[in-house]
Amino acid sequence: MRDRESAAKRNPGQPIESLQRDTTSTNAEIQIADPHALSPDVEFDRKWAFALLDRALTQLAEEHKAENKSQLFETLKPWLTGDIEGLSYNDAAKALNINESTIKVSIHRLRRRFRDLVKTQIAATLPEPDLALVADEMSYLVSILR
Repeated sequence: MRDRESAAKRNPGQPIESLQRDTTSTNAEIQIADPHALSPDVEFDRKWAFALLDRALTQLAEEHKAENKSQLFETLKPWLTGDIEGLSYNDAAKALNINESTIKVSIHRLRRRFRDLVKTQIAATLPEPDLALVADEMSYLVSILR
């Protein structure tokens, strides 16, 4: 009785809330973090990186389409995206009816142009497109994708 009276003095006219929560319900108040999930910051950065790479890849595809080199781009695209399992330079050379050394040079040029487009996309997201900042962001992008 004394406990009840002193509780009423501490909280006059207010309903008493229990400290015990209903652990069987699944409402939004109870959220248990997945220990294997990425933090929201890292997840946001990964989505940013993939969106940036996708924009650069789309721009590169459009450039090749404008030059009537869509078949070359589609054949060499796996060397940009990393999907080259089971592919060889020889297979690509046969598909394009050119020699293997030309394929290697074309892949090198495609990668260089892709890298330039990625840097351009990064520079567009910065308040000041400083070369040092672009290089820092580029290395951060690579670290995120690892």
